[in-house]
Amino acid sequence: MMETIPEFPVIDQLSLWPHQLEAVQRMRHYFARRSSKQIKGSALVHMPTGSGKTGVIATLARCLPEVGCTLILVPRVALRQQLFRDVQKGFFKRLAPNHPLDSIPKTVIELCGDGLMQEIKDYGATVLVATIQKVRNLAEDADPEWEKLTAHISLVIVDEGHYEPASSWSQVLRSFDAPKIIFTATPYRNDTNLFDINLEHVFSYTFHQAVQDGFLRTVEFVPRKPTRDPGKFVADLLAFLEEKFPQAARDEVRVIIRCEKQEHMDRIASALKKNACDYVLIHENYSDSGEDPRKRKSVPDPRSITARFWVHQFKLMEGIDDERFQVLALFDPLQNARSLVQQIGRVIRNPHRVAEAKGYVLDHSSESRQQLWTGYLKYDQALVQHGEKALNLAIGKDWLAGLFETQPICSYMDEKFRVPWISMHWTHNRILFCRAWSTCVPREKISNGKNFAGHWKISL
Repeated sequence: MMETIPEFPVIDQLSLWPHQLEAVQRMRHYFARRSSKQIKGSALVHMPTGSGKTGVIATLARCLPEVGCTLILVPRVALRQQLFRDVQKGFFKRLAPNHPLDSIPKTVIELCGDGLMQEIKDYGATVLVATIQKVRNLAEDADPEWEKLTAHISLVIVDEGHYEPASSWSQVLRSFDAPKIIFTATPYRNDTNLFDINLEHVFSYTFHQAVQDGFLRTVEFVPRKPTRDPGKFVADLLAFLEEKFPQAARDEVRVIIRCEKQEHMDRIASALKKNACDYVLIHENYSDSGEDPRKRKSVPDPRSITARFWVHQFKLMEGIDDERFQVLALFDPLQNARSLVQQIGRVIRNPHRVAEAKGYVLDHSSESRQQLWTGYLKYDQALVQHGEKALNLAIGKDWLAGLFETQPICSYMDEKFRVPWISMHWTHNRILFCRAWSTCVPREKISNGKNFAGHWKISL
C-alpha cells in the first residue's frame, strides 16, 4: 500500500541543505507507514555534530501538515534549553529570515515546571520539549498530564539517542503508541536496546560526506609539548593562535579549553587574566547570578557575550552551536572516543561552506588523543564504504546470528567433547557484551580458558 504524503508548503520558505531535505522526506515516509500500522519500530537519523541535525528536528516537529503534537525528548536540561530555543525561533531566524516567525506552525513549550500543559488549547498545534526524566516523573507520579501526553502525542523525537537510558524509563517510551525517530551522531549497538530500529527507515549522513560536501571542517590535530603548568599552556595556546590566524580573523576565533577539574579551570582563568584575555568559565558549581560574571553555571548564548576563550569541564560537550568556535585546546585529555568526538564537534561547523576550512585540536596531554579520533574516522569510513551492512553491524543487527553460525556443530577441545552453548533463538537484546575486542589470539592462549576469557566475555 502506497502512503500518501501531503503537500509541504513551508519547505519553500526554508533554506534546507540537500541532505537535510532528504532526511525530512525519508522520515515523512516512515511517519506515514508507521502511523498507518504498516510497519513497526523506530526510525533512525544519523548525522554528525554540526551537519544540521537541529534543522531536521525543527522541520519535522513544526512544519509537516500530517504531524500533530510532537514530543521532543533529550537526556539533559542544558540540551532541553538549547533545543527549545532553536525549535522555537533560532533555526527559523537563521534559515527563513524573511519569513515571519509567527507564521511558522505550532507553539513550542518547554516542559520545565508543573501545570504548563494545562494551558494547552490545541495539542495538534503544539511541540513539547522535555527531558526524559521529566516525562518519567509524570508517568511514575500518575500525573493527570501523563494521560494527556499519551493520548495526544503524534510523533516522538529522541535527540542524542546514542545515550543508553536507564531501563526504569524504557517502559515510559513504549507507552507512546506513536512513531518514534531517534537522532544520533554516532550509531552503535546501544541505540537499539530500547528503540527497536526499523532498518528500512534509516537516514545516514557520514562525517566524511559532510566534509566532502563542505558542511564540516576537516580536523587537524596539533601535538604540543605536554605541560601541567597553566601559564605555559596559555602562552603556547596564544602563540599558536598568533601563528595560525591573521589579526583580523584571530579576534573572531573562539577557543574551547577543556579541563578535568574545577581547580584546573580556575588556574587556567588566572593565566588568561594575566594575558588580558577575555574568557568565561562554565561549571556546575558556579552561579549565573554570582559576583563574577565570567563564572557561569549555564552555557550562555555565544552571541550574547564577547568572550573568546571558553573554559569548561563537561558543559560544552554538546548544546552549543556557533561556527566561530574553531580551536579546541585540551589541558586535560578526554578519556574515551565518544566524548572526544562530541567535543571536536563543537569546532568543525562550516555553515558558510568556507573552502578548505579546518578545526584545530591542540593536545597538551602526555596521552595522544589522535588515535581515538583516527579510530572514529575508520568507523565512519566503514559506514561510507559498506552502507546498510556496516550500519547493521554498528548497531548490533544481524552480526550475532552470523557469529552463532560460525560455531562448530560439535568439537573435541581442551580434552572435552563440546557443543554450542548459545541458542540460535536468543536475540542480541538478551545478551550483554562486556567486552568484544577484535583481537588475534595466539593458538597456545586459546587452549587456556583463563587467558582466552579475558578477550571475550558473554553474560546472559
